[in-house]
Amino acid sequence: SNQKEQRFRRQQFPDVTEYGLLRDIITKCWYLEYGTKLWQTCWTGWMLQNVPVVDE
Repeated sequence: SNQKEQRFRRQQFPDVTEYGLLRDIITKCWYLEYGTKLWQTCWTGWMLQNVPVVDE
């Protein structure tokens, strides 16, 4: 039963065994980089919003 399930999963997701680890690393790096950029953008926007505006 378990062996049949594994064989089925390998047919459904062939990259799980072959490219699984590599894709996992790439995905993590991408998310990390994208997440950092997103966080920096949000933080910058938040900082700009909370800077007291001086009326001239």
